[in-house]
Amino acid sequence: MEVAYTRRAAKDLKKLDRTVASEIAAQLAAYANGEERACNKVKPLRNEDGYRIRIGDYRAIFTIEETGQPQMVVHTVGHRRNIYD
Repeated sequence: MEVAYTRRAAKDLKKLDRTVASEIAAQLAAYANGEERACNKVKPLRNEDGYRIRIGDYRAIFTIEETGQPQMVVHTVGHRRNIYD
């Protein structure tokens, strides 16, 4: 599955420390490739469509687009205290 980032998600990643941003990108790619180590960190959002993946104190909010080839679209990335605002 391909991973795509919205403008907001790309901007959010650029604001983070490089090591944190690279770990987030690695976890997202691992989930997209179906690796088991990333699958247990993903939960569906409660009141919205989509999912969140936990990477330490950071979260990434994404959806799975099924039009044509499946694509994982990352909408936002941030610290857990303000990601759900």
